[in-house]
Amino acid sequence: MEAANSVIQEPQKKQEELNEENSKSLGNSPEDVLLDILSLLPTKEAVRTSLLSKRWGYLWASMSNLVFDGSLPAKRTICFPNLKILTMEGVTFWDEDSIQQLLSAPPLLEKLELYNCSWGDLKVVTISAPKLQYLSIREYRRRPPSHGDVCQVMIFGESLKEFYSRGLFGHYCLHNSVSLKKAGIFTYPNPSVQIAHRMYKLLAGLSNVQFLQLSFAVVKVLVKNGEELLPQMPMFNNLMDLEFLGKLIDLDCATLLALLQKFPCLKTLKFSEGISAEGDGILNPVPPCFLSQLKCIKIDKYGGYYYELSAVKILLDNAIVLDEIVITCSEDFARDSELRKKFYKHLRELPKRSRNCKMVLKEPFPDFIL
Repeated sequence: MEAANSVIQEPQKKQEELNEENSKSLGNSPEDVLLDILSLLPTKEAVRTSLLSKRWGYLWASMSNLVFDGSLPAKRTICFPNLKILTMEGVTFWDEDSIQQLLSAPPLLEKLELYNCSWGDLKVVTISAPKLQYLSIREYRRRPPSHGDVCQVMIFGESLKEFYSRGLFGHYCLHNSVSLKKAGIFTYPNPSVQIAHRMYKLLAGLSNVQFLQLSFAVVKVLVKNGEELLPQMPMFNNLMDLEFLGKLIDLDCATLLALLQKFPCLKTLKFSEGISAEGDGILNPVPPCFLSQLKCIKIDKYGGYYYELSAVKILLDNAIVLDEIVITCSEDFARDSELRKKFYKHLRELPKRSRNCKMVLKEPFPDFIL
């Protein structure tokens, strides 16, 4: 029996030795080869390779893409030298030192997305990854946090090119955003006065941006809760394109006109959900960009109502150097042939301050140039 056992165990022993040799052989491979192998594994399995040897210890932390489902590793203090994209959703941050290392220390981090995360009881957090180019913070909660003071998130964007914020339940301050190209600020209807003040401070940090998106709710906040702060807002001298999203925008709004005063170099103005006006056709005061810079106005979801036509008239009366106004009609409007005929007639009769301005009607029916 002993001889038989030895015969049975010998192949098993040889297999174990072979596995050990293979492991050592693999461990001698170049680091980039090992990282390619790790990239094929789920993050959880890649972390487990740290048990193989000292060489494998923290090799997984050099992977360029990490996905954690449930919780981060017990040691959150690890530096990720090759991490380029980090997306976190539904995470509550408690430890200030660890979150600082995660959001600021990765030297190659280029894209950071925080979705419905909570800052817990933290008072101040800094995001300052040196190569960060894209930052998106989305907060879907309809109510501000119930605990104490709101966390101040200081964002240093020396390399930042795109920034988007939705919710504004946190207090976000943007600094040194000299390279910023695109930004979008979105909030929910009927926000508090505190959120309005946070929004003003955030907007002030975006003064270098070239393309800006603002939701209808942001304009509503400006009207209701923070109008007195508008004079303190800096000039957006680099802003070329401005887009309003959400519900239609009222050109009669004095706060809107005051906001447009801050965009002297604006060349393209877009109303993605339409416009309205009840006034007499005079913008008072006329935004400087209407007098010397504004070349293109885009209006989407045009429904053919009198208040929309009134708004178009106001724009044509005041945009002196306008090259074109592009109107994309709503589906309901496009189906009503009689209404379209009346609209064409009214458009032809509208006076235009700019002699070079053309009006373009776009889909859902074929383009038609007047």
